Amino acid sequence: MSFNAYLPFINSGLRGMLNRPVLGKDQALETVDYSDLIPEFPSLSDQWSIRIPYFRAPHPASALSTPNQMISKILPGDAYSFTNENDYLEQYRSSYFALTPKKGGWDTMRLVEICASGCFPLIPGLERAPKGTLSGHPIELFLRLWKDTSTGVVLPPNQASRVKLQNFAQKWISASHQAESVLARIGSSTTRKVTYTVLGDNFQFDYVAHGFLLGFSQILDTKNLTLLGSVPPSLTVGYSGEFVKHYYGGGFSYAGALTDKLHLHETDQNVVNPADILNFLKSAAVRPDVLVVSRAELIDGDEASPSSIWLDIAAEVESLIFLDGGDFPPTKSKTQYFREFSYYFQREY
Repeated sequence: MSFNAYLPFINSGLRGMLNRPVLGKDQALETVDYSDLIPEFPSLSDQWSIRIPYFRAPHPASALSTPNQMISKILPGDAYSFTNENDYLEQYRSSYFALTPKKGGWDTMRLVEICASGCFPLIPGLERAPKGTLSGHPIELFLRLWKDTSTGVVLPPNQASRVKLQNFAQKWISASHQAESVLARIGSSTTRKVTYTVLGDNFQFDYVAHGFLLGFSQILDTKNLTLLGSVPPSLTVGYSGEFVKHYYGGGFSYAGALTDKLHLHETDQNVVNPADILNFLKSAAVRPDVLVVSRAELIDGDEASPSSIWLDIAAEVESLIFLDGGDFPPTKSKTQYFREFSYYFQREY
């Protein structure tokens, strides 16, 4: 296996694991019960934090077989040749551990995929992350695993630990739970009428924006959810020949995830801007109770410069929610400004 420049924190203990990944058929392993480090419920760094959602239906614990390799052969930054999602995820399900470095932030889709596969993540440099990082995940487990790599002795998890981690990720990091959690944190419920919109180019797939769209579609009746804008084809269409090559990340984890029909209000263009939102609200026969604006990271400025149109938009609904899933945290002044008249959620970093 190669060690590319994308993995700057490889230590000698982890190198040893990577160089001896395959287990012998009759090789006996000492395993550890890590269950105490996997909480029953997630904790959040603050009331405004959100995470990249898990898109798929739960993979049954009964199908989680005993791994045949210590660490996944998937190295972030190295090319791989998987042509379908199941083969890709099976590589994690058949491994005790997998490597997942920080990208734009510590919260990555790869981390979600690994945990939801019953595989334990090794996160280089996590000990240097700010307090509150990945608080919605089993962070104490992650820190323990990475610390143990420095000793060269990371004992694999037993089956009960693998099942518990898989269940935690599939339940608490799911798109449906996260959407429901956002509504609960603003004192709303799934009986309210919600309009959901994605700022900018609607055909550009985004894990947070479209993961929450999926989540709201799962917890709300069709009559209570309106989408202002368009859906990227990769979210509604599965794998189909050459088209899959154009999917972000190969379409793994999300292709074809949105199967339920939505009440669509198509705009004249595929790009949604604040003026489109305000015009829609003023002309709607029945206005929504809650407006959710995702990709809020595209809104420029702070308290001195945001357009007053957002104040006009807020006046048209009972609750205005912003979802910021950017790779970098918003400025403090930006969140302070918007939280004066709306609910501004931001991705954990």
